[in-house]
Amino acid sequence: MLVHPGVFFARHVCLVDPSSWWWLWCAAAGSHHTTIMAKGDVHVLKRIDKADRRADKATKRLMLALAKTSRNNRKKVVPVAVTLPTWPALSFTDDTHIIPHADLKAVSRRLKRKKDGKRRIFSTGEVLEGFETVTRLIVVPKQPCATVQTLAAVAAKDDGATFKISPNRVLLFYTRNQDNRILTGQSRSTHVFLRKVVLRGEHVVFYASAEDPSGDCAPPRVMHLNKESYGRIQRSVAGMVGAQMSL
Repeated sequence: MLVHPGVFFARHVCLVDPSSWWWLWCAAAGSHHTTIMAKGDVHVLKRIDKADRRADKATKRLMLALAKTSRNNRKKVVPVAVTLPTWPALSFTDDTHIIPHADLKAVSRRLKRKKDGKRRIFSTGEVLEGFETVTRLIVVPKQPCATVQTLAAVAAKDDGATFKISPNRVLLFYTRNQDNRILTGQSRSTHVFLRKVVLRGEHVVFYASAEDPSGDCAPPRVMHLNKESYGRIQRSVAGMVGAQMSL
């Protein structure tokens, strides 16, 4: 009786060398692959591995091309060009002594963690003394639900927390383009102002938001800001609202 070589190898492979992985592979692969191996093709595994590597590389190239296309199709955010106000020298304080509050860092962390869905409702900036000491905390509302009351509640971990907001406001910068007004929280305007908010526990936070330009404007010294501190707050707020400063 004639027996196909592949069938012979598949049926009697364990009789040849039970410890040989090559023979075990022949038995598992079936008659077709066994016939090929019987003819001396010992490089089939290398070819299969090489073909797999080529497929992986092709898939990787395709994914990189798709990612690049996605990045190119994203809407580019163009910064809003803003103008800085001009202040006379007497508009700033000479007092540079700052007493940092020990809990400002913790307040900053709470505000960063506060989200509406997946979006943060506040942007925060910190003016540091040394490496870790926060001397001033700057807050900008991002979402419509971000209010001063929300700020006080998050900072104190109490929905009924009280606060005091300064009646005076200091102009940080403004845009001359009426069609490209700056949005912060619930308000959109050409002008961004700074106010001081005193929270429970005497935490002092600088709150920057877009406001109607009509009305009074105070010089930076009413908030005990020297020229350097005022400039640092300007740069921090500009970065948070996507503004590009120009004189």
